[in-house]
Amino acid sequence: MVKTAGAAFRLQDGTKELVLIDDLESKDDFSDTGSPSYESEFQEIFSSPGARSIKSVNLFLHLLAVEVDPNVDLRDFNHWYDEIHVPAVATGGMTNARRFCHARHPRRFLALYEVDRLDVLESPELEKVKGFGPFAEVVHIYDRVQVKRV
Repeated sequence: MVKTAGAAFRLQDGTKELVLIDDLESKDDFSDTGSPSYESEFQEIFSSPGARSIKSVNLFLHLLAVEVDPNVDLRDFNHWYDEIHVPAVATGGMTNARRFCHARHPRRFLALYEVDRLDVLESPELEKVKGFGPFAEVVHIYDRVQVKRV
């Protein structure tokens, strides 16, 4: 698997842990060993206009991992997320969104958003538009973390 250079980030949870986040060079670049490596567990399915590679991120990333209930039509969910939700949260300061789908679990998604400051995540503007709207009862967050570029 060919990867582009990634970037180091520090978790913003009070620990001093560092994480390295890499970009895949190709959206379809999966390991052919039968069991994908960690880096190839997710395939990019969406990027908003202006979204940048990990190595180009300036300050903070907000990462959100969710799972969608089996009875949800994924076409409807993905359309709402990409066309309605992403532009709405961009007005609240969560910009340059990228979304990924898990290679072996098609109802698991990872979203990355750039934010200039962590207090954006608590802003009144974002409070008005964050959440899963019509999918609130069928989307389950299983991880949420903020990291800072080092």
